[in-house]
Amino acid sequence: MNSKVFFQLIRWKNLVLGIATLVLIKYYLTPIFVENSRLSLLNFILLTLGITLISAGGYIYNDIVDIKADHINKPENVYIGTYISEKTAYKVSFIFFLIGNLLGIISAINNNSSNLTIYFFGLALSLVFYSKYLKSIALIGNLVVALVISSSIFVIPIFEKMEFSSIEFQLISGYALFAFLINFMRELIKDIEDVNGDFKLNYATLPIIIGVKRTRNITIGISIILYINLVFLLFQIKGFNEYLFYYSMIVILPTMLYFMYKLYNAKTKKDYSNSSLILKLIMLLGILSIFTF
Repeated sequence: MNSKVFFQLIRWKNLVLGIATLVLIKYYLTPIFVENSRLSLLNFILLTLGITLISAGGYIYNDIVDIKADHINKPENVYIGTYISEKTAYKVSFIFFLIGNLLGIISAINNNSSNLTIYFFGLALSLVFYSKYLKSIALIGNLVVALVISSSIFVIPIFEKMEFSSIEFQLISGYALFAFLINFMRELIKDIEDVNGDFKLNYATLPIIIGVKRTRNITIGISIILYINLVFLLFQIKGFNEYLFYYSMIVILPTMLYFMYKLYNAKTKKDYSNSSLILKLIMLLGILSIFTF
């Protein structure tokens, strides 16, 4: 297996985005509110590597489970069985899960947060259950994977032992909610993209149960609700952070409108794939908004 295939298999772009999010929260956003950090550089590196390896293991395991569906939905991107054997993929996935958990547990113990060791085990277990059992269940699988992805945003403030009622924790919670909704919409769109393969495998995803058009309309509805709430929230915090207000008004909100327009007019699988990419861009733009603080 060459390096290009390996990086595609572990979804390196998603991993880099996740790492960048943790770095920005730790070294740009958190210092604004926390004078004396409780999370050392070493523990942060261990924590980040742990989450990254567990995520990579989850992507590989998901591809193992999805072999049959992927041969129908995206035959040109089936790596397991073509470039790497299923047996080897299982081993690599297990090793990533194991090392990721060990690194995460070490970081939690070193940080005097031993109660957080369960997070890493729960993260790996959630990814396995999602791939094996939940992804074929309408909404449940979508909600679980969106929750798993957005949960990592809470890791830094929890390791820093921020008060749940504090302004900084509420701010980070807002970013987590934004990430949750963006990823939830992406999961719904991915189900639309994969509807043919999922149908042949008797999956009960939302597009199969209620149809592609209704699922698309639900996704648009969620994006409209998110858009309206963002506008309302931005006007509330304008006096607190004008940079965030203008950045969002000029960059994030127009991109969201463009996403809704493209999704409303989507007809082909490629159209839905492009809509999903726009959501990933919105996610990136949302992360970059941290620089406005």
